[in-house]
Amino acid sequence: MKKIILFTLAVLVLCLCSCTEKLTEEEAISIANELVSASIELNEIYYGDGLPYSTEDENAVMYAPVTEDAKYQNEDELREATLAVFTEMYANSIF
Repeated sequence: MKKIILFTLAVLVLCLCSCTEKLTEEEAISIANELVSASIELNEIYYGDGLPYSTEDENAVMYAPVTEDAKYQNEDELREATLAVFTEMYANSIF
């Protein structure tokens, strides 16, 4: 399954770049690998365990604050990372 995703992303990257400088197959695969790796992390945040959070704040009614060692400390940082990996349309469906 991962190979199918990588191949699809590589083809997509090559198609999107057809009007500009051509990418080599190795460059396309490298870009696809980076996007897949980043998407795995973000999918875990959105659909898996989320970010590490503190349970010490008794005033938090709906949301708990993330811990100081969390990779993303606020919504803006998480949105920026998401938009760097996913299309704007898909990212907006997640937000």
